[in-house]
Amino acid sequence: MATFIKRHPLLAYYVLTFALSWGGFLLMVGPGSLANTNWQAEAKFLSAIMVMLAGPSIAGLLLTGLVDGRAGYRDLFLRLRTWRVGIRWYVIAILPAPLVSGGILFMLSMTSPLLIPDNKPAVLLGGLGAAATTILEEIGWTGFAVPRLRRRYSVAMTGLIVGLLWGMWPFLQQVFVRGTYPGRSPLP
Repeated sequence: MATFIKRHPLLAYYVLTFALSWGGFLLMVGPGSLANTNWQAEAKFLSAIMVMLAGPSIAGLLLTGLVDGRAGYRDLFLRLRTWRVGIRWYVIAILPAPLVSGGILFMLSMTSPLLIPDNKPAVLLGGLGAAATTILEEIGWTGFAVPRLRRRYSVAMTGLIVGLLWGMWPFLQQVFVRGTYPGRSPLP
C-alpha cells in the first residue's frame, strides 16, 4: 500500500480526502439523515461540517509524512511561513471570510427562528470556526496537491484539476441539505 501511495500520491490524496471528509460527515450525521428535510434543526450538522473541513488537511499532512517524510514536513512548514507579499495583503485575503460569516450569522441570529436563543453563541462561534477551518483545509489542497500537480501541468490546468475536484468535494453536504431548498433541488 505504501508503495502504491508513493507512486500515486495525488490519487491517494484525493481518495483519502474524500474518504475522511465524507466518512466523517456520515459518521456525524448518520446515513439516515441524508433524507433529512430540516437540516437547520440538526445539532449534528455543524459538527459534521467541521469534521468534513478537516479532511483535506489531515490527508495532506498524513501523505506528506508518508510520501516525503521529515523533509516534506520541513518544506511544507517553510512554505507556510514564507511571506510572499506584505501582511496587509494577507489580511485582505484572509480576514473577510470570518468577518462576513460571523456578521451574517450574527444578523440572522437576531431574527431567525432557526437559531435557538440559547444556542446563538454556539452557532456564531461555530460559523467563525468553520470560516477559520476553511483556511486550514488549504494545507491539503494547496499545500499537498497543487505543488505535485504543478510538476506536470500548467497553472491553468492545475487550477482546473484542483477546482473540479474541490467542487465535487462538498457534494455529500449538498445532498444532505438539498431537501430544504425551494422546490426541492434535484440531485443532478
